[in-house]
Amino acid sequence: MAFIIPDNILETLICTFCHKYLSVKPIIVYPNGDVECGRCTATEKQKNHRAGVESRYGKIVDKWLFKCINRFDGCRELLTCSQVPDHEKVCLAKNHKCPICNEEMKSFLMLQHFHSKHKHAILDCPAFVFNLNDSHLGMPTVYIYQKEDNLFFLSISHNRLENTLELQLVYMGSEEIASSIYHQFTVHSENKEFDINCSAKPSWTNEFSVVDVTNMSHVIFVKFKLTYQNLQFCAITENVNLSLSSINNSFEKLKLIQSVTNQTNTVIEFPSGYNLQCFNCKEICIYSFCRSDTVYYYYSPRHNNILCFYCFQWFNHKNKIKEYHFYVKRSTPLNFRSRFCKWNCGQHFRYSEIVHHETFCQKRIQYFNCPVQNCRIQNSALPLARHLRDHEYNIYASFFKIWKLPTEHFVFVEDQIIHFQLTAKDNMECKIVTNDHKIQSEWKPHVLFFKDNTLSTLANLCINDENINCTAKIVLVKNE
Repeated sequence: MAFIIPDNILETLICTFCHKYLSVKPIIVYPNGDVECGRCTATEKQKNHRAGVESRYGKIVDKWLFKCINRFDGCRELLTCSQVPDHEKVCLAKNHKCPICNEEMKSFLMLQHFHSKHKHAILDCPAFVFNLNDSHLGMPTVYIYQKEDNLFFLSISHNRLENTLELQLVYMGSEEIASSIYHQFTVHSENKEFDINCSAKPSWTNEFSVVDVTNMSHVIFVKFKLTYQNLQFCAITENVNLSLSSINNSFEKLKLIQSVTNQTNTVIEFPSGYNLQCFNCKEICIYSFCRSDTVYYYYSPRHNNILCFYCFQWFNHKNKIKEYHFYVKRSTPLNFRSRFCKWNCGQHFRYSEIVHHETFCQKRIQYFNCPVQNCRIQNSALPLARHLRDHEYNIYASFFKIWKLPTEHFVFVEDQIIHFQLTAKDNMECKIVTNDHKIQSEWKPHVLFFKDNTLSTLANLCINDENINCTAKIVLVKNE
């Protein structure tokens, strides 16, 4: 079985001399720590190099799939070591200019260039803080941002005469992929009344999003959202054992032995298509409330949408699953035990833990107002959770355990904060408390109760005065 190397590991497997991936054998290691790939050992220049030894790395690398070195140019091939030399003869690197210093380089060198020359102009998340008072101090007006196999240049400028902010996000890569990428800016200020959502724009043109900052404070929080339309993130060449079709059908065709002894803890970086999102609750479908051996979800071939195991039970109970909606029950292979965090923090988690981690991950740069009345604290999810303990409240991810009554706490659902209070089986309060009038007017929270992974109702749960022992999941539904 071939394994796709996660990006955080791939970026460490770099040849000292050509700065390409260590994807061509033999791999030579030198006493001073230099590492040389097979490309360089084949050149006359490196033949006269000092003596080194072949690394044992070459003995295990045959089972790995490498991304093409030109992935930032738009190539989505996944290659074994034996395929890399022939592929690189036809897949030629393109030259790009650094938007800050105009130095010209290949795409795979751009991130390294920024880390060595413009490290303060690197965004590690789709958000940043801009101080209008400092816009004259020569701070970088261009940033670079990486999202999976794509690089973007972000330009921001403050027009003091018109008191506007000009924002631009441009994709560095092939026009074909660029035509499938759109972005949308959201600008926040300390005064929440003046939040602005810019219209979505294509990422292959020189269009600017212009924001009037007249009524905003000098500290502005800018975030952007990327939308991919029919964009394929990874491809595998046809002559590899693990072909693209086998990956797409693996959830259907892999009939792994149902034995704990055959399970592995191998961490595999899923292509974006594997981050299956439930169209109802907007969470990934490959998670579970507990550490169960199998995680189920449901796929509709006709509508090409997916429901997580828990939303499917709810829809079925409400008779919203019609005969012509036909859903196929699927399960994740037992050897896919963990997933990397979507915020690129470098950690991986079991499916029963991933939702909670991604809600409170320190790399998640999104700020929330404290939901406690008359408290003006604003912070990201994890510090806010710590702050709420001072108010004697807890805050959870979208699903949580209820052991006994009464219970009262806050819940993160998508980008909203929900206040949840349950004092008895016929006395429950659940409402959005995020200061977003548009969301509150269009959406409302709905609570699903599960007992032993089966949908239930408060009336049917075994409640003896205080004890309830169930799992609750909150979803947002449209106001009718």
